Amino acid sequence: GEVLTIIPNHVCTCVNMHDEAFLVRGGEVVGCWRVAARGKIR
Repeated sequence: GEVLTIIPNHVCTCVNMHDEAFLVRGGEVVGCWRVAARGKIR
């Protein structure tokens, strides 16, 4: 199979499905935020 990178055009559709959001600047991870909304939509 082929590896694909998918970038959602709006984060509301997927951010609550992840525990953390990584902050990237210039290709380097510079921080990590816990996602407070994790699992809130059913």
